[in-house]
Parts: sequence; structure tokens; C-alpha cells
Amino acid sequence: MKYAIIIGYSWLASEITRVLVENGYEVSIIDNREDMCRKASKLPVYVYHADPRDDYVLEKAGIEKASLLIVLTDNDDINYEVCIKAKNYGVPQIIVKVNSHDNLNKFKELNVLTVNIEELLLPRILEFINPEFKSIIYEGCGIKISLITISLDSPYIGKTVREIEESFDICIPYIIRNNAVHRTNADTKIEAGDTLVVIGVGQVIDKILTKIY
Repeated sequence: MKYAIIIGYSWLASEITRVLVENGYEVSIIDNREDMCRKASKLPVYVYHADPRDDYVLEKAGIEKASLLIVLTDNDDINYEVCIKAKNYGVPQIIVKVNSHDNLNKFKELNVLTVNIEELLLPRILEFINPEFKSIIYEGCGIKISLITISLDSPYIGKTVREIEESFDICIPYIIRNNAVHRTNADTKIEAGDTLVVIGVGQVIDKILTKIY
């Protein structure tokens, strides 16, 4: 039997629990909210209505034999304390939801697996935004040619073409500025409103479409 502990009940926790149970895990859920514990009790799991930082509760939930701990509360301070305790108990795999991007580094220093909602949302939001400012105008033979418009708050304003080309391993042969096409050189500086003609390997272009703006 494999053992897993989930800290903090939610719809996400219930879906994760379903997958774990279907794959042979015995699951314990710890939450300090009575209403959430009532909902969790409908699942085929052990439910503990308690502070997840309590060593007694963690041991009762089976942390000493758990191979997986998933921490999902909305409080990064609680999540951090639980992760430290789990490391001390020797849990081999710890996955934690980090609510604030500002806290990511301190969690990563613990050598735990982190999931940040903001980072997950950004690519998805950019998928909706990008079509207005970016487009693939050619694709073939393993390369892509893209048009990317530089926004007013882009960190690349003032950068030279050489700096961007070397950073992303791409080529920017032309810039469309004030409705005119200009041939670039290495020292051409990027301005807000410029549309860059970007050439690169297909996979590279796919990645930079979410990075250059």
C-alpha cells in the first residue's frame, strides 16, 4: 500500500485524491476548517480536522510512512512550515502550492516541488493576448518567421538587436517602425511600438513568443 497526505481540502484536492485512490494510494487529508472536513469526509479517505503543523496530527495521518505529501492551503506561511516538517520526517516527494510568486525562491531552497498559480496562468493568458500582437507568418523546414510588436512597458525597449539575438538565439533582420521597414544592424535599438521580424528554429520561436513583448 502506498500512502499520501494532502494538506488543505478543495476541489483540486478532491480531484487529486480521486487519481491517487484509483492508483492504489491510501490518502489522508488534514484541514483546520470544519466545513471543508465535512466535504472531504465524503471521499474514501481519512480526514483530520486539525492544524496541519501539529506533529501529533501528522504522525497520526501517517507521515512517517508517506511517500507523497501535497500541500494546498492558501497560506504560504502554513505551507512552508508543513514542508519543513515533512522534510524532517523524510517524506521523499513533497509538492506544494505557492500562492505568492514572491515566496517561490524560499520554497525552492527547501528542494520541494513547487506549483505557482500565477506562473501557470501567465502562459494561458498570453495565449489569449498574443494573437493581437504576435503572429507566425512562415513555418517550414524547421524554422519559423514571426512578427512581434514591442509593448509600451516592454523590458526590451532600449536593448540592441544584438543583445536580443544573442539572448534568444534568433535573428532579427528587419524592424517595422512608423509603418516603414528598416534593415537592422547589431546596434539598432528597440523602441516601443516596433514590430520585430524574428527568424529562428521553430521550438525557439514558440518559447520566445511568450517572453518578448
